[in-house]
Amino acid sequence: MYRTGDLVRWHTHTPDSTPVLHYLGRTDDQIKLRGIRIEPTDIETTLTRHPTITTTRVAVRGNRLIAYYLSDTDVDADALRAYATAALPSHMVPAAFVKVDAFPLTPSGKLDRNALPDPVLSATVGRPPSTARQRRLCELFGDILGTPVDSIDTDFFELGGHSLLLVRLASILRREFADVAEHLSVADLMIASTVTAVDALLSGQSDAGPGSFAPVLPLRSAGTAAPLFCLPPASGLGWPYAALKHVLPTDIPLYALQSPLFSGGRLSGDLAALASDYADGIEVVAADGPVHLLGWSFGGVLALLTAQELLRRGRRIGTVAMLDSYPEVADADSGADHLLDRDAVLARVLAEMGFPVDPVDRLTVEQAIELMKEQGDAITVLDDQHIASAIENYIAAERFTVGADYGRYDGDVFFVDAAHEVDHLGTASPAWRPHIGGEMTTVSAPFRHSDLLDIAALEHYGPALVEMLMREEKS
Repeated sequence: MYRTGDLVRWHTHTPDSTPVLHYLGRTDDQIKLRGIRIEPTDIETTLTRHPTITTTRVAVRGNRLIAYYLSDTDVDADALRAYATAALPSHMVPAAFVKVDAFPLTPSGKLDRNALPDPVLSATVGRPPSTARQRRLCELFGDILGTPVDSIDTDFFELGGHSLLLVRLASILRREFADVAEHLSVADLMIASTVTAVDALLSGQSDAGPGSFAPVLPLRSAGTAAPLFCLPPASGLGWPYAALKHVLPTDIPLYALQSPLFSGGRLSGDLAALASDYADGIEVVAADGPVHLLGWSFGGVLALLTAQELLRRGRRIGTVAMLDSYPEVADADSGADHLLDRDAVLARVLAEMGFPVDPVDRLTVEQAIELMKEQGDAITVLDDQHIASAIENYIAAERFTVGADYGRYDGDVFFVDAAHEVDHLGTASPAWRPHIGGEMTTVSAPFRHSDLLDIAALEHYGPALVEMLMREEKS
């Protein structure tokens, strides 16, 4: 897949005379470091906002990002690193900061990157491993993520990890540390995503905090900026939102709300009551101050309704982000009896998700679990009880959206449309305009609906999302 800024050329001299595109490079300064695409201008713009820096340029030296800057005063490198860490995702924080008197230029007036001075690089950013097990864990993280890991503070998701890679990590850990990791699960690693946290887990010293099925899952509790709360998709599970750590500045706390069914609770009877319950969960964590809300698919519906509920309570809302959410997904003409037929609803939901099921058939929860296992669906990393809870959430989401009242949110919304393989429902964003009173910023992403929380998609729309979050932070 090609991106804006890629330079290509048609090549017609092929064996079958079919024209093909040859990739020649980039027309801008985008770089790919350790398998991750990075826009240097995003880093340069952020660092130049520092009050003591006038201009910044970013280059790569020894497979590391280096920031070169102009300043009229002496600036402490640790202070610059702290500033960058608070404002940028971890993979975009430079490894070194070098002050220069002037930027070297080529005869044509462009930056001469080869003439920039070599930096003094520290051996690692963050705490290095101090035990044999920590060193081995760094190696395993690096092998799975495809990038060197030299700090025990490295976060699996910030470097591009996702749930499928987490399954692989759990399997390897159970094999390599069989004496202490026999019962280690993917769920355990969702909340122990750094090398040091996994090490503590294997040592039996992990803090007994909220479990990975808790109603409010703290994906990143540290940070001084307004927190971002992610509303659950139809499955009710907030785990996919861990991937957001790859693009969010580390100063933004990140929480995922989850269905109460996973922790023994009950779902409310309608969307308004459900949004009120999620607003309660948010206020337990953030009793005052502004908050941001985000939701993918059905989670976007919940984000919009929860924002309205919080406004009624007098709370300040920063950004509301909706990732390809559709109103009234179920057919309103299906009839009340059909909507109350759980087995019929379940068959239709699984058919819409791409499973080989006749949408007019009926399917029990037990049959659905077996089908998901046969198809190797990612949700089968859960045990049968939690899979059954996820299925109940799917059924409830289908029922909730029929004829629902979405009200009107008099605030701004950031909306991502999935532009690849748009289904029969069409582009999602236009249907929401009657329900949004503020500005609606829309981004069309060339990805499938199901892929919007994958790393490639996040790198596409993530900078615009972060810009929106930071804009609200400054207002």
